[in-house]
Amino acid sequence: MAVESKTRELLADIFIKALDEEKLPWSKGWDTDHVPFRDKNYSTGYEYNGINKVMLEVWANERGYASNEWMTLPQANKLGFFVQKGEHGVPIEKFEYYDRTKGKAMSMKEYYERKMSEDPEVRDSCYMFIKNYTVFNALQFPKLREQIEKDLAEKYKSEEEKNIAYGRISHQKYAESVLMEYCKNEGIKIDVSYTNDASFYEPKNDKIVLPERFKFHSDVEYVHTLCHEIAHSTLKDTRLNRPSSAKFGSRDYAIEELRAEIASSFYLAEFGLVDDILDDRKAYIQGWSEKIKKDHKVLFEAIKDAEKIVDYIKEKGGYERALEAEKRLQETRTGPMPVPQRRGRGR
Repeated sequence: MAVESKTRELLADIFIKALDEEKLPWSKGWDTDHVPFRDKNYSTGYEYNGINKVMLEVWANERGYASNEWMTLPQANKLGFFVQKGEHGVPIEKFEYYDRTKGKAMSMKEYYERKMSEDPEVRDSCYMFIKNYTVFNALQFPKLREQIEKDLAEKYKSEEEKNIAYGRISHQKYAESVLMEYCKNEGIKIDVSYTNDASFYEPKNDKIVLPERFKFHSDVEYVHTLCHEIAHSTLKDTRLNRPSSAKFGSRDYAIEELRAEIASSFYLAEFGLVDDILDDRKAYIQGWSEKIKKDHKVLFEAIKDAEKIVDYIKEKGGYERALEAEKRLQETRTGPMPVPQRRGRGR
């Protein structure tokens, strides 16, 4: 299997370039009409995950696409949508599994069953490889773009409704409430340090130490720092179970710091808060850029774990309950939000 697919090579190049230019690759200075990190296939409704999810969000930001829906050219053409000459797509990846003995594709389940076998011949009878597919954003299809713009115009009939739709859900207090609920449910103590300006997580005591709140530049910066330390708390063996003894400056230490910082940025993006803290976090993430340049796997390992961290925090912190409560509040101001309809199943 290739060490890196086209998707990973492109993502690493974009990420490193962004760090060199002192910006974060998932950042925007304005609101968009898609929910961050919920990219899906327009034709099937399939939600992309893993590296593909991050790649599509980064690519959308790079190209200025306000839609979170994608599809391959064959899928689009089948629906009657066509791109204009000169348009370029983005590669996404899919793991394929192959049976050497039968000379054909096999299921992921069967592949891993064979790899667990004690017989080396059985283990060697199959292999896995990465296959790339090129997808295009929905806004790259002129006919579909017109349809999307019409739908959005109908969805937001006034600037007030648009401001409420963007501003009400994307609020710091809801992001913070989920984090505090997480700490409560997980039994994590938060101590305020009056003697130093450090923030850290103590694995031994399952405790987070933060400076006094008034010392932070903003409430959002406070929430970001809290989330960073909470991300570290997930390394505990009763949670996501990661090693906690990495030496400062080592590869493992770099990955853990990137995990926490990327996870906190991903988490705040769920509430539309990433851009509020960019200037204060650029240097922090950029400090690890040399590690990424020397070893791209550092980035991919950090992104993969960051996604798991965010999902864990949201699950244990009652994110869905908080979101539903906020949506109900929003609907008292604007009426029910339209529910997106999926167009089938599969990728």
